[in-house]
Amino acid sequence: MTEPGGALDRARARGVKTVPTSGGCDLLRGNLHGARAARSPGNEISPPSEGLGGGGRRFVAFSLRALGALALSALPMAHETPHDPPHEFRGAPRAHSGLGLQEPALAPDGQRGLGVRTPRAVLYGLFRSPSEADELWLASLREEASRLRVLVETTAGLYQARDWFELLDKNAPRELDLLHALQVRLEAAPLEFLRRVKGKERILAAELFLDTRFRVRRDVLVGHTADLATVEAGLAVLEAASGGWVELSETELQGIAARVDLAAAFVRARSKDLAALQQAPDGSSEVEPARRDALVALAGSASGAARETGLAAERTRVADEAARMLALLWSPALEREAAELLRWRSGRDELAAQLAREVAVWDPDGEAAEEASAEVRAFKDTSRRRQALGRARAGLQADPLHAELAYAAGALARFVSDRPELYSHFDRFLAIRGIRVHSKRGYDGKRKLTPREQDALNVIQSAR
Repeated sequence: MTEPGGALDRARARGVKTVPTSGGCDLLRGNLHGARAARSPGNEISPPSEGLGGGGRRFVAFSLRALGALALSALPMAHETPHDPPHEFRGAPRAHSGLGLQEPALAPDGQRGLGVRTPRAVLYGLFRSPSEADELWLASLREEASRLRVLVETTAGLYQARDWFELLDKNAPRELDLLHALQVRLEAAPLEFLRRVKGKERILAAELFLDTRFRVRRDVLVGHTADLATVEAGLAVLEAASGGWVELSETELQGIAARVDLAAAFVRARSKDLAALQQAPDGSSEVEPARRDALVALAGSASGAARETGLAAERTRVADEAARMLALLWSPALEREAAELLRWRSGRDELAAQLAREVAVWDPDGEAAEEASAEVRAFKDTSRRRQALGRARAGLQADPLHAELAYAAGALARFVSDRPELYSHFDRFLAIRGIRVHSKRGYDGKRKLTPREQDALNVIQSAR
């Protein structure tokens, strides 16, 4: 029986373009003054001088040519047997600039990276027997992630001191994402929002609407949680591949390197942006009281041309201030320069998500098994599991750091594949979830595990 068409069939009509890109801009002394992004011929940009070491400026270009291997056409078809090897890496140039060589690989912001063209042995060598320089570099990636987390917590503390979290529902957790979402609603209809609240909350809402730095920080932090998770999960999976059960295809290896380099570049950029956006040490608001009171009065006035004109003028002023700030920061510049790579990642994420949904339908024990069509239900359970495993393996080619696909692949391999594949997928799942049984940073027995984590951990521990 031929399987119904799915994401794999649609994916073969898609591809990845080759576009050189790099990212960065220049902020002087961490302040919002004098910063400028300078382009050079050949679609290159000058990254921050302090980010490249040695203090000198360099023009760098991050090429996507080597990502040809990650094109959707390189995915295995779902009907191939579980033991079929993944397709060979296509489009990678013979020459490479790998870690440990004379010219280290560069991330999109011009700083040292893993590199999509770095040989497997060199990448694994970072974790097996790293040099002092390599060990310090890996530590710097983790430290930069910790630094961003501290800056985010500091930002949340600033908002707490200004009582802005009081605008959230009383039972809602005091989380930054919820406050960002509230500000988006406030920005869409400020006068209506102000009329719904009274007293102190109305004053707080007016300040929140007018605070330019809040808006800029909100934009800077979009996606920061995913980037932090990508850096940590990517390094953990590579470490598990170098000294554990994880087996990675060339496509997966290149995908992890590309994802980690991109995410690490944004982590560094966001850290610099939040440092540049620091306000007065006492946490006082930069919104002028007279301007705030005028907005409150505007909300209480009768509707008419004067009120609409006043609101339009305030909207324009706030938007212009935010645009000027964003133009001076690192992460917006990096987002522009790495646009093609971001589109590639988004496309791969969408494909992986679609395949994960198909796995849940094809797997007779899957969460969406009841949604299976009559044609799918006509397959025997063993055939359905093979179809599901093929999709799970293909999904991991698209997103090698997809935790749910890694677990599903391991659970399915129990029935229709061999134990090495079972161990490989479950070890990868644990690494993505931050549980390392082969590392000094591994599981310490104190964390409460989910049922899936405990299942995978039991399997890996029994294999040792």
